[in-house]
Amino acid sequence: MAVVLTGVLALALDRLRRSPWGVVIRASREVPIAVDTAGVSVSVLNLVALGAGAAIASLGGALFTTYVGAVNPETFSVNVIFLAVFMPLIGGIGNPWGAVLGAAIVVHLTLNVDSLASSGTLLVSLSVLVILVLFPRGVLGFAGTAARGGTTLLTTVTKRGART
Repeated sequence: MAVVLTGVLALALDRLRRSPWGVVIRASREVPIAVDTAGVSVSVLNLVALGAGAAIASLGGALFTTYVGAVNPETFSVNVIFLAVFMPLIGGIGNPWGAVLGAAIVVHLTLNVDSLASSGTLLVSLSVLVILVLFPRGVLGFAGTAARGGTTLLTTVTKRGART
């Protein structure tokens, strides 16, 4: 159920991002004076975005509680918070599918690789460092740049290595 709901939410957020409202939301972050001049209240827009984000987070918390069974302060260790913060960074920022991809990568690294289960947090930490250095916009950002034929740090390094 959580996977289906995550897919539906990511699809809805992706559609919102591509809609006129998504353009207004991004513009309110980049050029708030222009949005305010166009007659859209930036403060109201920010409150609506904050409320929508809080609703999505509370839905995720409710699903997490049904998975765990009960929630107490020990449930959210530093490792869990660290993983939750860095999942979108690993997958890619600026795209709801990046958070989904980042979560899939982290879950695979921490749960499905039995030989790495004891060092899962260390592996994810190293993955975050490598991805942030090589792919500053995450895996999806790198894939999008590479698909468009753009220059990334990885293509620059490999081209320099090929010249020598």
